[in-house]
Amino acid sequence: MKNNILTLAAIVALAFTTSCKKDKKQEETPKTQTELLTQAEWKVIKTEETLYLNDTLNDQEVDFEQSLKVKFNTDNTVSFAEEGEDPEVSFWNLSNDFILIEDAAFTILALTETELTLQAEEKGTDPDVGKYRFLYTIYMTH
Repeated sequence: MKNNILTLAAIVALAFTTSCKKDKKQEETPKTQTELLTQAEWKVIKTEETLYLNDTLNDQEVDFEQSLKVKFNTDNTVSFAEEGEDPEVSFWNLSNDFILIEDAAFTILALTETELTLQAEEKGTDPDVGKYRFLYTIYMTH
Protein backbone atom coordinates (compact mmCIF):
# COMPACT_ATOMS: atom_id res chain seq x y z
CA MET A 1 0.00 0.00 0.00
CA LYS A 2 2.83 2.36 0.92
CA ASN A 3 4.53 1.64 -2.43
CA ASN A 4 1.28 2.42 -4.29
CA ILE A 5 0.99 5.78 -2.54
CA LEU A 6 4.64 6.63 -3.31
CA THR A 7 4.19 5.59 -6.95
CA LEU A 8 1.01 7.67 -7.23
CA ALA A 9 2.74 10.67 -5.62
CA ALA A 10 5.66 10.33 -8.06
CA ILE A 11 3.28 10.21 -11.06
CA VAL A 12 1.37 13.28 -9.84
CA ALA A 13 4.62 15.17 -9.25
CA LEU A 14 5.90 14.20 -12.70
CA ALA A 15 2.65 15.26 -14.37
CA PHE A 16 2.68 18.58 -12.50
CA THR A 17 6.32 19.25 -13.46
CA THR A 18 5.68 18.39 -17.11
CA SER A 19 2.59 20.60 -17.34
CA CYS A 20 4.46 23.52 -15.76
CA LYS A 21 7.29 23.15 -18.27
CA LYS A 22 4.81 23.27 -21.15
CA ASP A 23 3.18 26.42 -19.73
CA LYS A 24 6.56 28.11 -19.32
CA LYS A 25 7.57 27.17 -22.86
CA GLN A 26 4.39 28.72 -24.28
CA GLU A 27 4.91 31.90 -22.23
CA GLU A 28 8.54 32.22 -23.34
CA THR A 29 7.66 32.42 -27.05
CA PRO A 30 6.26 35.93 -27.60
CA LYS A 31 4.19 36.69 -30.66
CA THR A 32 5.86 38.52 -33.51
CA GLN A 33 4.76 42.01 -34.52
CA THR A 34 3.02 40.53 -37.57
CA GLU A 35 1.15 38.01 -35.41
CA LEU A 36 0.06 40.75 -33.02
CA LEU A 37 -1.08 43.02 -35.87
CA THR A 38 -3.02 40.33 -37.73
CA GLN A 39 -4.56 38.43 -34.81
CA ALA A 40 -7.83 40.39 -34.72
CA GLU A 41 -9.66 43.47 -35.89
CA TRP A 42 -8.59 46.75 -34.27
CA LYS A 43 -11.01 49.51 -33.25
CA VAL A 44 -9.79 53.11 -33.29
CA ILE A 45 -10.65 54.57 -29.89
CA LYS A 46 -8.95 57.97 -30.14
CA THR A 47 -6.94 60.17 -32.50
CA GLU A 48 -4.72 63.13 -31.67
CA GLU A 49 -3.47 65.87 -33.94
CA THR A 50 -0.65 67.94 -32.46
CA LEU A 51 1.01 70.95 -34.10
CA TYR A 52 4.25 72.53 -32.96
CA LEU A 53 5.41 75.83 -34.44
CA ASN A 54 9.03 76.78 -33.80
CA ASP A 55 9.25 74.02 -31.13
CA THR A 56 6.26 75.41 -29.20
CA LEU A 57 2.96 73.58 -28.86
CA ASN A 58 0.52 75.52 -31.03
CA ASP A 59 -2.56 73.31 -31.24
CA GLN A 60 -3.76 69.91 -30.11
CA GLU A 61 -7.03 68.22 -30.99
CA VAL A 62 -8.22 64.95 -29.49
CA ASP A 63 -11.12 63.03 -30.99
CA PHE A 64 -12.81 60.24 -29.02
CA GLU A 65 -15.74 59.90 -31.43
CA GLN A 66 -14.38 57.04 -33.50
CA SER A 67 -16.15 54.27 -35.40
CA LEU A 68 -13.28 53.11 -37.63
CA LYS A 69 -12.25 49.46 -37.59
CA VAL A 70 -8.92 48.31 -39.03
CA LYS A 71 -7.99 44.76 -40.02
CA PHE A 72 -4.39 43.89 -40.95
CA ASN A 73 -4.34 40.70 -43.00
CA THR A 74 -1.46 38.23 -43.40
CA ASP A 75 -1.43 38.88 -47.19
CA ASN A 76 -0.29 42.47 -46.43
CA THR A 77 -3.67 43.99 -47.18
CA VAL A 78 -5.38 46.18 -44.64
CA SER A 79 -9.05 47.09 -44.59
CA PHE A 80 -10.57 50.20 -43.04
CA ALA A 81 -14.29 50.34 -42.38
CA GLU A 82 -16.55 52.85 -40.71
CA GLU A 83 -19.50 51.18 -39.02
CA GLY A 84 -22.17 50.38 -41.59
CA GLU A 85 -19.96 51.13 -44.62
CA ASP A 86 -18.03 48.98 -47.07
CA PRO A 87 -14.34 48.60 -46.21
CA GLU A 88 -11.55 50.31 -48.13
CA VAL A 89 -8.59 48.04 -48.83
CA SER A 90 -4.98 49.14 -48.95
CA PHE A 91 -1.54 47.55 -48.50
CA TRP A 92 0.77 47.54 -45.50
CA ASN A 93 4.42 46.67 -44.93
CA LEU A 94 6.18 46.24 -41.60
CA SER A 95 9.81 47.11 -40.92
CA ASN A 96 11.09 47.05 -37.33
CA ASP A 97 9.06 49.68 -35.44
CA PHE A 98 7.59 51.26 -38.58
CA ILE A 99 4.56 50.37 -40.64
CA LEU A 100 3.94 51.74 -44.11
CA ILE A 101 0.29 51.92 -45.15
CA GLU A 102 0.16 52.91 -48.83
CA ASP A 103 2.31 56.07 -48.79
CA ALA A 104 1.92 56.94 -45.10
CA ALA A 105 4.70 55.94 -42.70
CA PHE A 106 3.77 55.34 -39.07
CA THR A 107 5.98 54.69 -36.07
CA ILE A 108 4.65 51.93 -33.84
CA LEU A 109 4.53 53.47 -30.37
CA ALA A 110 2.78 50.49 -28.75
CA LEU A 111 1.88 46.99 -29.93
CA THR A 112 0.56 44.40 -27.48
CA GLU A 113 -2.16 41.76 -27.43
CA THR A 114 -4.80 44.48 -26.89
CA GLU A 115 -3.20 47.82 -27.78
CA LEU A 116 -1.88 49.39 -30.98
CA THR A 117 -0.70 52.99 -31.16
CA LEU A 118 0.63 54.46 -34.41
CA GLN A 119 2.07 57.91 -35.06
CA ALA A 120 2.80 59.76 -38.27
CA GLU A 121 5.03 62.81 -38.26
CA GLU A 122 5.52 65.61 -40.74
CA LYS A 123 8.02 68.37 -40.21
CA GLY A 124 9.55 71.12 -42.21
CA THR A 125 9.78 74.87 -42.64
CA ASP A 126 7.13 77.19 -44.01
CA PRO A 127 7.92 80.79 -45.02
CA ASP A 128 4.79 82.07 -43.25
CA VAL A 129 5.04 80.21 -39.93
CA GLY A 130 8.65 79.05 -39.66
CA LYS A 131 9.57 75.59 -38.45
CA TYR A 132 6.65 73.19 -37.94
CA ARG A 133 6.11 69.67 -36.69
CA PHE A 134 2.78 67.87 -37.05
CA LEU A 135 2.02 64.60 -35.22
CA TYR A 136 -0.97 62.40 -35.96
CA THR A 137 -1.47 59.64 -33.38
CA ILE A 138 -3.98 56.79 -33.64
CA TYR A 139 -4.92 54.72 -30.58
CA MET A 140 -6.51 51.30 -31.19
CA THR A 141 -7.68 48.36 -29.14
CA HIS A 142 -9.47 45.00 -29.62
